[in-house]
Amino acid sequence: MQLLKNFEQECADDEEAMLHNEKIADLASRLAGVDLDGDSQEIWMQLSEKERKEFKKIVQEQNFSNLIPEWLPWWTYKKAKKPLVVEVDAEEVEEQDDPSDFKFPKISTKIQPFSHFTKSDPPPCLKYNTLNILLAYTFVTMRYNGEHQDKELCVQCAEDFVSLSDVILHATNMHSAGEAFRQMYASLKKIDDLFISLDHLLQVVDNVVLILQGPEENFCNDFLLMAFSDMLKLISNSRNELKSDIEAAESRKQLLLVKRKLDFYSGWILSYAESGIPQVVPELLIEKDIIVQEEKMHKKIATTEKEKKEAQYKDS
Repeated sequence: MQLLKNFEQECADDEEAMLHNEKIADLASRLAGVDLDGDSQEIWMQLSEKERKEFKKIVQEQNFSNLIPEWLPWWTYKKAKKPLVVEVDAEEVEEQDDPSDFKFPKISTKIQPFSHFTKSDPPPCLKYNTLNILLAYTFVTMRYNGEHQDKELCVQCAEDFVSLSDVILHATNMHSAGEAFRQMYASLKKIDDLFISLDHLLQVVDNVVLILQGPEENFCNDFLLMAFSDMLKLISNSRNELKSDIEAAESRKQLLLVKRKLDFYSGWILSYAESGIPQVVPELLIEKDIIVQEEKMHKKIATTEKEKKEAQYKDS
């Protein structure tokens, strides 16, 4: 009986696979000769009504996981903790991340210590300015699924990155983790093409915390230096892409200023992050909780107002 059931299941699986292959072949024949890179209207016309509905559903639910290859952020890597005492007969071995699974940015060898830029002591705001820049970078990197350095995307990604950080764009100083976060959040809400949802932004915050903490149990600045090196590479790639565009001379000039700012903050990270960054993490997590509570309160107020209006409408 079990053998028969297995046979029936195999037949069902084979039939399902054949139907799937037939659908793919059918779609391929319909799209033959269509410019897949540019003629979006013609592509849409070739889709069946069911395919259009499925695509609209994916867009509305922002569920692109089936369409976009999964990207593993390099900052999620953690080194395994070294046990203080190892039992001789211990059978359980702690599962650890394999570094080869992650594509780490190379730390720039051109990063200069903070004293290279100034002989003065750094003001306290620099750790929050660093956070503001990092929030913008992490958002853009996640928004573009780790493909921000792509030749076709780097200019747009650099533009988005600069527009989200007032520290970079206007040389504004931040005086708390809350201010650093809320400024980026306010800028993000102004850009419809970038903003997804508050929940997504809170995920970005969690990822920023991973970068701030680094790969080890105790603080180390490796991930911060990698992130800022990656930013410098993004700016460099963008300037190179704009080199042949005569009308982009002003943009290249602005990106050069951005590079100099990133050099400055990279120097601060190299020299002072160990003493300044650890206290930023709990402040950022507290701010995240405050934002969540505020959002719940806003939704509650909105629901109450809606119920009042509905009650008034029924009574009238």
